Amino acid sequence: MEKVKVLLAGSGIFAIPSFERVCDKFDVIGVLTQVDRPKGRGYRLSPTPVASWAEGQGLKVWKLSSLKDFSPEGDLMLIIDCGFIIPRKIIEAYPLGVVALHPSLLPKYRGADPIRRAIISGETETGVTTFFVNEKIDAGDIILQKSTEIGERETYGELCNRLALIGADVVEETLVMVVEGRAPRIPQKDEEATYAPKLKKEDRFINWFLPAIQIDRLIRALAPEPGALTYFRGKLLKILEAEVLCERTGKPGEILDVSKEGVLVSTGNGALLIKKLQPESKKCMRVNEFLCGYKPLRGEILGP
Repeated sequence: MEKVKVLLAGSGIFAIPSFERVCDKFDVIGVLTQVDRPKGRGYRLSPTPVASWAEGQGLKVWKLSSLKDFSPEGDLMLIIDCGFIIPRKIIEAYPLGVVALHPSLLPKYRGADPIRRAIISGETETGVTTFFVNEKIDAGDIILQKSTEIGERETYGELCNRLALIGADVVEETLVMVVEGRAPRIPQKDEEATYAPKLKKEDRFINWFLPAIQIDRLIRALAPEPGALTYFRGKLLKILEAEVLCERTGKPGEILDVSKEGVLVSTGNGALLIKKLQPESKKCMRVNEFLCGYKPLRGEILGP
């Protein structure tokens, strides 16, 4: 398999376990990734997680804003969380094809945010899919899939890490099949497709009129980052961990009780015990630290 030259394309941390596995098994000629972008409070240019990893491995790195002018290299391209639109000329240039890993059981949750959308929707199962890339987003012929249950209290960060490790196994098996010429091509059923667009900032705000179980899903889908949002005393407040309690209710968003266990907030159905949060311009903190610094009161209302 050393004779088959593989080009990797990815940007996010989700790709790294698979890329490490491919480097161990195949001849990797380099990595395509997004250009450095401003990050943090100082808006300093920072490389993508994949760029940092690749440079640490001594791999050749192409940092691009698009693939419009890129000249294909190698026999096969592997794409994971790359953020690029793949032009037809590049797809057609690879003798063994362009293969992608997606963190959902396609055709469900095509798009940029499948893990978060699955948690928000209350799915109990998800998985990973490898497929041959075509010109439509996440719509190519399926090669392999592997499913896994979503834990009852699992957060986005926890599920993402698990799927990345599962994905590495599936990617290795997929590339072996592709190289040996025995990879299946299973057409997706477009009529069964669902979509997972990237969450916008407005999607992160908690609607306290919703049932506690739905709000909890949003919190877990946005933890550990970027965090579900509400307002407290006119300033933004991130909610990062909570527990559903159904026996008490009041006005939606009303603080019902304050204790060392958490801040109990009423919802449209049931209540949420908030355990971990981050006030605007402050660090993330457990509830006991929040109580000491802010002294929330029963009867106060969270939200706009």
